[in-house]
Amino acid sequence: VALRLVRVNDPEPGFVESAFPDLGKMFASGRYSWIDEKALEDLAGTENRLDRQYYSELWREGRRVPRRKAGPVLDLIAEEAELQNVVWALRLRRYYGLGKERIDGMLVRLDGVDVTTEALRPLDFKFDQREDWSRWAWESLVAASSREGPFSLDVRGVEIMARRKVYRSVRRALHMHPFTYTPLYCCFKIKEYETAAVIGIIEGVHLGAPFEEMASFAAGITGGSA
Repeated sequence: VALRLVRVNDPEPGFVESAFPDLGKMFASGRYSWIDEKALEDLAGTENRLDRQYYSELWREGRRVPRRKAGPVLDLIAEEAELQNVVWALRLRRYYGLGKERIDGMLVRLDGVDVTTEALRPLDFKFDQREDWSRWAWESLVAASSREGPFSLDVRGVEIMARRKVYRSVRRALHMHPFTYTPLYCCFKIKEYETAAVIGIIEGVHLGAPFEEMASFAAGITGGSA
């Protein structure tokens, strides 16, 4: 079987390292030209914009791949982006008390697909009324995070379930579309999750955390053993 080598264009430079510490010159000609000294005054906002840029660029590159070769890669990206929006929206409301309009401006947008509506909808729900959440498309994430007794939304629990959902979707797709670029994409995503678990465990060992706590952390990332 002959293998055809395809030249891949080098990614657009992100910054000029030699220009450090002048941020303006470092990022002026690259993908992050919007980063300047003022961006350091709002690190949380800068990180959020970087995250949104990551998903929009990933989506754009994914759409350039012929559908017959991409397989379900776009579906996987869209699902991850929507669940990321869900987690961000709930965390920003619960922990920072931000309003719906402001949160809306901090969510990921993908051309041609809606990944924000279901992330914004629960912001109208009461965090202590379980019945409100039964009308939500991602209600299954809440069911697993609730406990017996009076209901109070467990945002951390929702985040864990969302992460597991993405991980399981990627692992399932890895084996179902062998003649597309899907296995390559899934392999990188799986390693990304498993690397996060390993780093977390190493940090736990360094801090002397209990084994049960470290095991729970790893399971929270991957949904179980790798």
